[in-house]
This record gives sequence, C-alpha cells and structure tokens, in this order.
Amino acid sequence: EIFKDGVELPVSSIHRKILKFNPRTIITTNYDNLIERASEEYGEIRQTISQDIDIPYRKYNKELIKMHGDFEHDNFVYAESDYLNYSANFPLIENFLKSIFSTHVIVLLGYSFNDMDLKQIVSWVKDNSKERLPIYMITTSPKDTAELNYLGKYGIKAFQICNTNSLSKPSFIEFFKLCDKYNPLNYIKKELSRIRNC
Repeated sequence: EIFKDGVELPVSSIHRKILKFNPRTIITTNYDNLIERASEEYGEIRQTISQDIDIPYRKYNKELIKMHGDFEHDNFVYAESDYLNYSANFPLIENFLKSIFSTHVIVLLGYSFNDMDLKQIVSWVKDNSKERLPIYMITTSPKDTAELNYLGKYGIKAFQICNTNSLSKPSFIEFFKLCDKYNPLNYIKKELSRIRNC
C-alpha cells in the first residue's frame, strides 16, 4: 500500500531526463519499474539486475542495477535487518557494485551519503583501491566545509547547484531544470578530460 505495488504509476519527465544523460549503467535504490518503462519509451534496451542470479547473465551494454531489489522479486531492502544482512543477501550485486565504483567515474544524482550500503561500498573502494576515479555528487543542499571535507575523505566531490531565486531546497523537477541551466555534467566532463582513458 505504501509503495503502491501493482499500481501503474506514470513515467515522469524526471525518468526521461535521466536517460538523456545517456548513462551506460544506472544504479538505483528504487523498487519500482519506472526507469525500465522510460527506457522502453526511449527505445533503449537496458538489462535490469535486481538479484544475484542476474549477474552471470548480463548481456546488454546498458544496465539498470536495482541494488535494493524490487517488487517483481519481492526482495527489497527496507528494514534495518535488511541493511545489516545486505552482504549475505546480495553478495554478487555488492561485489559487482564495488567493481563499478572501483573502475568507473560515478555521478551520484539524488543521493545523500546517508545510505548505509552506499557508504559501505564507497568505504570499501577507498580502503582497497590505490587508484580511484572520482565520484561526483550533484546536490542542491548547501554543504559546509566540514561536510565537504568529510565527503572528500571518501573521494567524493560535491557539485552544488542552487536556485538563486529561492532559499528553499528545490523539488526534484526544479533540480533537473537547474541541471539544464548550470549543466554540471559539462563541468564534470571538463574535469574528466584531464584523466586519461575515461
């Protein structure tokens, strides 16, 4: 009831906008099928990985990793015990995510650094990878120096965009409008042009 499982929610402009960034891999903690449906609308073949058994059968260039499971398989991470047992319940997905975070440039969009699974994966990469590619966090929340330093310890560069017309935190739709206006991906691409083989 809370998550409206079984109710056909409409694909929004936000989901379509995410696909316009043309990511090869999308990692989400959402349980719904809205990104899959947006991909279909977009004419894109994107493989969904939401359980460990999906990992050995990866066959498409583009993928959606639902790191917290989904409704279709009734395996979603929600309760505290689900987070505490994540490594035991999703060992292949967890290791696959560690490899992605170790070998790819990551852009965190709509994430805070409060998700325990995300924090554990980034922490593992920090402790086990000598060479790390940058992780960018696009945020609308103001970050003070202490928080920026904390994120920096994990190799995360926060790119803050803000609505100069409003002091309140923008909605996610306004967030994408701000992304269009300030285009943080151009900033990130410029930074990455200095890194070979990206």
